[in-house]
Amino acid sequence: MFVSWSMMTAQKTKKDWILEAVERMNIGMLDILLCDSRSYSDAPKDVFLERLAVVFEKFRRKGNTYLTRHAGSCNGKNCSNKGCTGYAFVGNHSGACMELVVKESNDDILDLFSCMFFKRFGDEPEFIEIFTIEITDDEKVDFVPDSAYLLKNSHCRQAIDEVMCHKEEGQPPSFFANWLRKHHDLFISFRLPPYEYRNYKTFHELYSGLRDLNSFSLYKSTVMKAFDEFDAIDPQDDYPMMRWLLRYNKLWYNIDLYLHYHYYVEGTGVDAMLLIHDVKLSAKEYLLMSGFHEIYEHHNWHLQDRNALFRRRMTKIMNSM
Repeated sequence: MFVSWSMMTAQKTKKDWILEAVERMNIGMLDILLCDSRSYSDAPKDVFLERLAVVFEKFRRKGNTYLTRHAGSCNGKNCSNKGCTGYAFVGNHSGACMELVVKESNDDILDLFSCMFFKRFGDEPEFIEIFTIEITDDEKVDFVPDSAYLLKNSHCRQAIDEVMCHKEEGQPPSFFANWLRKHHDLFISFRLPPYEYRNYKTFHELYSGLRDLNSFSLYKSTVMKAFDEFDAIDPQDDYPMMRWLLRYNKLWYNIDLYLHYHYYVEGTGVDAMLLIHDVKLSAKEYLLMSGFHEIYEHHNWHLQDRNALFRRRMTKIMNSM
């Protein structure tokens, strides 16, 4: 049976189609349905969709193929949107979610924006991972740049472009050592991580990530030595395992400082790549360091559970750091 567009739209409102497009993570359909002259999350439609596409890609990387929506509302005590309704869009595979307040008319969506104080109706469990649509101040429709912003933004954009021209090459992090030295003064000019402007934020995150990954090279030979010694230990023999854990506690601590940033790893083995703002980097050294970190933590906590004396000694060491 042939179903015309008029028959389909007679059964669903424009609002229904927009919400379904979000559930299907269909940016193309949202581009057709959302109004060109309207702002969303205080940003022009094209910027909003670009940032929403980033969130959809995060869902897909977690293995999600579609989202389901759960009704709720803003629960912020001092928020101007308190009581405004919306939806939590939940991934079908990972359970990650995106929580949006939705301003709507009878048959249309007037605005959508992330809500930090969203509460779903009912007693559903809290989500482990929440994705937000990140709109920076300089992407909003009412932003008026001054000369200081324009100059610094230009420097950040130039630095970003120097990295992005190598984004598909899979270079080791050490490849960017000269770039780190070149742009050190620009980086330290930010007293705090800059979240308010897009290029400021991207530059700062690129620099921080590449700097931390380059720091791993300082520990490579020691980690290799630690692995060689570990391979010679019987995991069931507590005494040599204790000695190994005590010997490499400082190494574990130093590496732990650089593993705070969540790097997305694509692929496995020698072909594995790290992604930082879509820049592909060889993951070889990172996987070596994170592998040591994982082995150390597993045996450390396992042994502390079984040996009170070792647990007290490790607690004393950690408290002195």
